Amino acid sequence: SELVTLTAIIGSVVAFDSWNGTAEKSAFGPWGDSAYEFVNTKWYALAHGESYWNVFGIWLAAFTAVVYYVIGGLTAFVDLTGFPSFFKYYRVQDKNEKTTSPEKFKHMLWQTGFNILVVGPSISLLYVPLVEWRGNAIDADIPTFATFMQHLYVYVLVEEVMFFYAHWALHHKSLYGWIHKKHHEWKQPIGMVAIYAHPIEHLLSNVIPVLTGPFLMKSHAIFYFIWTFIVLQNTIVSHSGYHFPMVGNPEFHDYHHLKFNENFGLLGVLDYVHGTNKKYLNSVQGKFRHRTLFLQPVRISYPLTRGKQE
Repeated sequence: SELVTLTAIIGSVVAFDSWNGTAEKSAFGPWGDSAYEFVNTKWYALAHGESYWNVFGIWLAAFTAVVYYVIGGLTAFVDLTGFPSFFKYYRVQDKNEKTTSPEKFKHMLWQTGFNILVVGPSISLLYVPLVEWRGNAIDADIPTFATFMQHLYVYVLVEEVMFFYAHWALHHKSLYGWIHKKHHEWKQPIGMVAIYAHPIEHLLSNVIPVLTGPFLMKSHAIFYFIWTFIVLQNTIVSHSGYHFPMVGNPEFHDYHHLKFNENFGLLGVLDYVHGTNKKYLNSVQGKFRHRTLFLQPVRISYPLTRGKQE
């Protein structure tokens, strides 16, 4: 699973740094001290003397918007134009027509624009003072690579727990109709649908689970930007509807959009615990739940599965 892989990577990095005696001196571990000095110097020149409002408010909000619209925009181009045509063989849900229409896409843009340009920055009004009170470093030396990997492990676990239970709760009949149903308008999602949600859901499921881990770990500001990129890239891929090699696997969450009542988490750990992935594990999509390293689409490699999604 993704969690086992992450645990192995982090354990290896931390063990190597400890064995090498460089945990406090080493920089970005595998990239060497020279790379660390370069990044550290550039970051200090950029962030020195900047206020918490600038770094955690304006900069982080702007960075979030740029990453979302660049990566999401690339996937949207494919969905709207059907170009390049061979990408259709990487689709998770087997349909020949384009996955969206200009009208539906425009409606989605209004809601996602509101969430990323209004809801997100508005949360900063509360979150930035908390970060300043917490004392998260801005222009101090960037911590070691091993430290980042340790923090990342906590981020992932915190996000998994908070997202799973918030998401599961939003599927309750008393909340689903007026909050979460909006996100499920897309039974065949596209990348930019990642944050197409009611503002309350965006707050509970998308923002708070992501920001809580770095806050608890009192993480350096640059970790926020790295973590934000990781989260956005992953959620856009998870909603993209395309199973490309090496960049992630959307099968898990795509099945949730298809069936609604399975796969509420991100890693799948709590879905195992609560038994909310049983149908998925026995489905055609579940057979492709691991990342692929091969360029050939999995649904070409296994042609008998095409058209038999459950």
